[in-house]
Amino acid sequence: MPYGDLQATTWIAGLMGPGFTGLMQDISRLGSRGAVLAAGAVIALALLLRKRWQDTALLLLAYGGGEMTVSFLKSYCQRPRPAAPLVLVHGYSFPSGHALNIMLICGFMTYLLWPVWRRAWARGLTLAAALCLIVLVGFSRIYLRAHWLDDVLAGYAIGLAWLLISKRLTGAILPKPKRC
Repeated sequence: MPYGDLQATTWIAGLMGPGFTGLMQDISRLGSRGAVLAAGAVIALALLLRKRWQDTALLLLAYGGGEMTVSFLKSYCQRPRPAAPLVLVHGYSFPSGHALNIMLICGFMTYLLWPVWRRAWARGLTLAAALCLIVLVGFSRIYLRAHWLDDVLAGYAIGLAWLLISKRLTGAILPKPKRC
């Protein structure tokens, strides 16, 4: 096990408490497959109603590609999860699907909202809120002993990579949207 994993897990164990554990479970749910699929479905429907095909394709491609990559890596690496998790977990640990999910949905929402907010403070607030959610969900997964630090970091990296890859692919394949 990498040194950083053990160090992060040990440090976070010092923060444990009953009220804090409940909060971490709630925060962790924000990155669950069900929560992200529900949010993604609402976003995709709104984009489809506005005939934003390129953005809809970007969302679907990023999520599908990310999920396939995580599934492949979990079965290939077969890394065991930390001992005595505080939540029900199944499957392998590496990489974190919750970290991937929250990176994808927050990254995509930031991408959609960035051009809408004209003022620097609004853009800064959007970015800060997205980063805060991303970090909190990753932290919660380590706190709940569902993942190691590098599982979470890998999930973030895969999510960001799929957002960037999907943006590049959809931009090359689909026509650019007309702005009114």
